[in-house]
Amino acid sequence: MYLPKGYSDHGILFHGTLGTLRVDRGGYEVFPVPNNGDGCEPKKSGPSQLNEPHWQNFVDSIRENKDPIVTVETLHNTTRVCHMGTCAYVAGARLLWDPANERFIGDDEATKKGNAWAYRPYLNGWSLEPPYDRQQKG
Repeated sequence: MYLPKGYSDHGILFHGTLGTLRVDRGGYEVFPVPNNGDGCEPKKSGPSQLNEPHWQNFVDSIRENKDPIVTVETLHNTTRVCHMGTCAYVAGARLLWDPANERFIGDDEATKKGNAWAYRPYLNGWSLEPPYDRQQKG
């Protein structure tokens, strides 16, 4: 797949037979497969105006010392469900979830694989324990 130099690893890629679509919060871009005939053309779009109310709500919640429209707990639950689906896909099986301990239950290989994927080591010196960025000096 072709991506120009300088692109970060953030966002999501959709690969098709005629090209690749890259989407992130900054917009989207289409990269045609070379010599794809009349299949698809290069396209690029910047960020949507739909994000502005979310950013304004975030700033307002800080200024007014109140919860934003969507709480951290709600976002955690939404993200967890998506992450659980990815873990089950990686494990290649249905997995049983223990909500109290936030881990998959069982001793079979699929459960071990799902938990290993969910709780893999952080990269580039990051941690959930202080200092969170272990590469930071001082």
